[in-house]
Amino acid sequence: MKKIYFSLVALIVAAFTLTGCEDVPMPYDYPGTGSGSQTVTIEPTGTGSADDPFNVAAAIAKCKETGETATTQKFYVRGVVKNIDTSGVASYGNVNIDMIDEGGKEVFKAFQILGLNGAKFTEASAAEIHQGDVVVVYGNLVNYNNGTPETSGKGSAYLISINGQGSGTPAVTVDPKGTGTAEDPFNIAAAIKKCIETGTTLTSQQYYVEGVVKNIDASGVASYGNVTLDLTDEGANDIFKAFQIVYIGGAKFTAETAAKIKVGDVVVVKGKLYNYYNNTPETEGKGASQLVSINGEGGAQGEDPTPGPTIDPKGTGSANDPFNIAAAIAKCAETGTTETGEEYYVTGVVKTINASGVTQYGNLTLDLTDEGGSDVFKAFQITAFNGEKFTAETAAKIKVGDVVVVKGKLVNYMGNTPETVGKGASYLVLLNGKAEFGEGGDDPAPDPGNDKVITFTAGVDMGKLDSTNPGADSMTKGGVTISITNGCLGRTDNYRTYKGASMTVAATSNIEKIEFTCTASGDEKYGPGSFDAPATGSYTYDGPVGTWTGDAASVTFTATANQVRATQIVVTLK
Repeated sequence: MKKIYFSLVALIVAAFTLTGCEDVPMPYDYPGTGSGSQTVTIEPTGTGSADDPFNVAAAIAKCKETGETATTQKFYVRGVVKNIDTSGVASYGNVNIDMIDEGGKEVFKAFQILGLNGAKFTEASAAEIHQGDVVVVYGNLVNYNNGTPETSGKGSAYLISINGQGSGTPAVTVDPKGTGTAEDPFNIAAAIKKCIETGTTLTSQQYYVEGVVKNIDASGVASYGNVTLDLTDEGANDIFKAFQIVYIGGAKFTAETAAKIKVGDVVVVKGKLYNYYNNTPETEGKGASQLVSINGEGGAQGEDPTPGPTIDPKGTGSANDPFNIAAAIAKCAETGTTETGEEYYVTGVVKTINASGVTQYGNLTLDLTDEGGSDVFKAFQITAFNGEKFTAETAAKIKVGDVVVVKGKLVNYMGNTPETVGKGASYLVLLNGKAEFGEGGDDPAPDPGNDKVITFTAGVDMGKLDSTNPGADSMTKGGVTISITNGCLGRTDNYRTYKGASMTVAATSNIEKIEFTCTASGDEKYGPGSFDAPATGSYTYDGPVGTWTGDAASVTFTATANQVRATQIVVTLK
């Protein structure tokens, strides 16, 4: 019996020993397994459309193809979440997601993206995304520093879906439209396309852009008189930024005028365009761009702002042939952020005056434009004639509408502000044609040789009101006073008598002739035919010129048909 028992035990031990041998590892891996295996190659798939998104491999290939310049169109990209960075949620409402293909290792970064439908992420919505989730994102693609394939940042890309679920819907595709003119503005898609084409260098000309207001940042109103608007095409999520723009006509925003703009309004803005840091399509900032209309209407009284004419660059920058403002701006764009090696003479009309530096430094800053133009050149921190410091008294001699010549080296500060070199390095040369300060109240441009013909020119002879605060206004010159009951005589481009208002021309001696040169002809809107014939004398019009003849000390014209805009009014006395 013992022999049989020990034989059975031996058999059982042998059986267990043989079974345990199955757990002994092989001295090598099977092909394609273990730590020694090769990385799985993922082939690029997809067209980047909503119905056929790029996989990560295809998105990376597209990024390498486009390089450091973002693609002009947006693409859909599908991938698995490898990592999520929510550090930007609290301040900016965006997240970063590292995406890979299933089974792949190459990483595509969904950079600073917004949430579903372009909404900002909250802590709660960001917490809905986890490692391993399959997401679809939508945005322009770029190979940042030629080493990081990603979407364009700062909220220009956004989430479409998480594991095929959520409120994210395919983005509305809006085709670029418009030529960027006043009559045919860019839509937002076209403005963004132009920005991507031009890159980080400002366009050489200003463009008109129309879009729907998505967000309003009025934090710059109190200190700088500007606002920033995020604009979209209707039904779309792509954002164009109207950055640090001023109000209609180039006036600074006030709390009241800024409050006129609401989310959902359709606005037109005007300015030079560029793609800031190659990821933010926007207008030139610091007040160089402006609002043109809100829901099809212009400034106060519902007036329709007429775009200023394109001013051609003129002058050589010499003492005898100064640059006009267009030429000075062109020179600044040419030299960039490095100041010119020589000094130039620049002439322009004073648009705004900043005398805050007079007391401490003896300098002031003037915003200058060409007559009838809207582009601004800054005579920055200039001193007075021959480099003398300004005093409160001499600074007060310069008025809005004066024509000045300044001299200095030029620079395009920060790449977006054409100006003279500051800190007193530039100075005033002429004020209304004189190299000296006249006495207070002097006529800056007397009519030589004939004191019976008094000429009022918009931008030179001015009242106190512009289109941001219209009303009853007046101006006096050479014994003639022109007054209006509603409108503005203080613009630099034209005098405006609003529809239903009247203009009275009165003089210390009788008037025999009054001529209006208007911005439109005959009975057209803004033309001389919009005035009713006065009760006395004879009134006719031909083309843009309206002529009254008679013998009266005072003549009143009523703008019954439409608003009247005149660039010049010539009064002949008996």
